[in-house]
Amino acid sequence: MAADPLPANDDAPRTPSLFDRAVAAARRRPDAAPVEPAPAPRRAVPFDRPALAVACAIVIAPLLTWGGATWLAASARADGRIAAARAAPAIAARDARSAALATLTQTWSRQPLGATIEGIARALPPEASLVRAEADAAGRLSLDIVTPDPDRLIAALRRDPALARLRPTAQKRVDGRMQVTLEALR
Repeated sequence: MAADPLPANDDAPRTPSLFDRAVAAARRRPDAAPVEPAPAPRRAVPFDRPALAVACAIVIAPLLTWGGATWLAASARADGRIAAARAAPAIAARDARSAALATLTQTWSRQPLGATIEGIARALPPEASLVRAEADAAGRLSLDIVTPDPDRLIAALRRDPALARLRPTAQKRVDGRMQVTLEALR
């Protein structure tokens, strides 16, 4: 008695078994195109409405949160730009006042040029003479002094603590003597 090739359940799908498919594949020529079995029809899976609502809420809630946060951030940036534009004139005026006050404070606290020249005259060696004295707006002092010995001049100026910040920046020969340019370091 031969085995029945069909299962006892007649409602079962009638597809070839794994063994039958393997035998058919072995008998096929290598250049023949593979035969695809027809896909089994899919049954629709019914969703109940509460489960569908929960799934939609899970997907939509983060998107709504992200959209709301983006909108609030854009609104805050726009408010910040408006506030900065309104405050710009007041900030500029405050900065100008601060700069003017700093300049006045620096000017009032600085020693006058006349007192500086008197201190230089007392510290200079007897054979040296002051040719030019100049102070710029920032208070930097620049001097030209004519002397026969620049090293002796620099040593004499370094002995005075008020003039120790003067440094030689240039030298040139003028009428058999040396003209030394001194500038104050900050």
